[in-house]
Amino acid sequence: MDQMKRQVDRIRENVADARKELEGYEEFRREAVEKTQKYAEEDENLCRLEDEVTFEEKRLSDEINRLRDREKRISQAMEGRLRILEGMRCNMADEAWRWYEQNREKFRYPVYVPILHMTVPNTESAMLLENLIAIRDFPMFIFGLESLSAGRPDIEHARAALNEAKTNASREVHKMVLKMLTKMGQLRAIYVDDSLLRIALQGLRETLSKAESQLHDAQQKLQDNLALLEGRATRFREVMRELARAKEVLQEHCGISTIDPDKITKEEGNILEQLEKVEY
Repeated sequence: MDQMKRQVDRIRENVADARKELEGYEEFRREAVEKTQKYAEEDENLCRLEDEVTFEEKRLSDEINRLRDREKRISQAMEGRLRILEGMRCNMADEAWRWYEQNREKFRYPVYVPILHMTVPNTESAMLLENLIAIRDFPMFIFGLESLSAGRPDIEHARAALNEAKTNASREVHKMVLKMLTKMGQLRAIYVDDSLLRIALQGLRETLSKAESQLHDAQQKLQDNLALLEGRATRFREVMRELARAKEVLQEHCGISTIDPDKITKEEGNILEQLEKVEY
């Protein structure tokens, strides 16, 4: 009987310890599930943000290349046409054009030169155009205001204008250099924006890597805690099996069907009281 009582006490203690160890398991499990879901959502958001930054980086790079190609094509085309115009030295059309560029604000409407401003879609159209317009007419000036072309300026005024154009040639070069520097500044600003985007993308990648590391650590900790809880659950099941065996022994030898205070009969309670009074 003494051994049986000790066994019952030990089982009760084991059951109490097991129940204490299992307290808060559901709360821990719920928190672990919430944290896992939170890390998964953050991971998804970071991946989506990285894709958006990559797409924007590619779009800006394509736009920069497109602007550079367009500027290069326009510059090459205008340089070629200016060289052709300079080759027609018989009428000094190139110097007249430079003078017009310096005095553009004096004209109410723009002035056009066919060799500089006319474009054709293909080679066949160019051949047709050359057959329709004489070569001497390509460098002619077409004024937007009819009264300007009707009134012929005097020769002295024209010579003075040409001399002024020659004098201001260096100023024109200076203006062109300033324009080029402005373009370079714009391209440099675009390059800075591109660099900032690259830095931001690198920061996002580092944040994503850090989040993935934290998620891995949390998952590892969750696995460890689950393994610990599984061990405690195994211990609890062993205690419950010992309790069941003790119940069988009590019922077999003492006629006690339960040790639950709410379900035990008066007679069974008396037996348990007698067992507790037994000295070890």
